[in-house]
Amino acid sequence: DFREVGLNIPDNSVDIIFTDPPYNENAIELYRDLGKFASRVLKPGGLCLAYSGQIFLPQVLNALNENLEYIWCFAIKHNGAYTRIWKPKVNNAWKPILMYCKPPYEVWWTQIVDLIEDKAADKDEHEWQQSGNAPDYYLEKLCPAGGLVVDPFTGSGTTLLSAKKLGLRYIGIEDDIEDVQKTIKRLNETEIKV
Repeated sequence: DFREVGLNIPDNSVDIIFTDPPYNENAIELYRDLGKFASRVLKPGGLCLAYSGQIFLPQVLNALNENLEYIWCFAIKHNGAYTRIWKPKVNNAWKPILMYCKPPYEVWWTQIVDLIEDKAADKDEHEWQQSGNAPDYYLEKLCPAGGLVVDPFTGSGTTLLSAKKLGLRYIGIEDDIEDVQKTIKRLNETEIKV
């Protein structure tokens, strides 16, 4: 649990958090705790990027707004079949990645795109596994060279794989031992970008 293990991460030491918490109503408190965690461990000006579903998006925004400064909402366009959301009768074609910072907010990066198309995610390692193209793109654009990336909801390790490929330092936190073992195996098989 990142709320316990994360206490070992020093204050003001992390350049970017890139993570994918659960999207259900029970997870709103996790986003609130993520915001508290990020406000402690991020360097001033550090970024927190978190996937979110749309159904509870207002509550997620409110939870993160308590401790961080909202910057932007990126859109990841789904590749292939859409997810049918029954209550509003919507075929969901994208998912948000929310971008927050620990003040002071200062743009140091070059121009970035806020809509990218998702590659089909390989779900062999985890039922909610994301494709690597979003973390590949945003970590390359938004994390300083050699920076520290933290993923408090590591799952199958997609964010950590992107960080490793980019030559970034990384810390993953995951409460499922099977997922931890899969992530370690995947990291051991991943080459560092030269």
